[in-house]
Amino acid sequence: MREYQDFIVNASKLIEQDPDANWLFRYIGDGLTEHGFSNKMSETYAALVIGQEFFDPSESDFTSYISNVRSEFPQVSPEGHDKLLEVTSKYVQDYYHPKVDTQEP
Repeated sequence: MREYQDFIVNASKLIEQDPDANWLFRYIGDGLTEHGFSNKMSETYAALVIGQEFFDPSESDFTSYISNVRSEFPQVSPEGHDKLLEVTSKYVQDYYHPKVDTQEP
């Protein structure tokens, strides 16, 4: 659990210092909140996925972090957590790794 908390703290510090990460964090957090999720849950998912982008934890560590988030918010179904992670990851991927259409018209 300590490692997860350290990861979230480090991700939060990075988000505070990096203007792009900060904007994306607020964008994702606001969007999830508008869809009925709590501020804390929205911010946790945004920090988790943005932190994954910057710190590239191992797959096993990230899976452990996801388990911690699931236990922190037991009111959401496992399917709901999967969807939150999927949507949040898509926003982060689209922002940091946009697909550019290189086809000529």
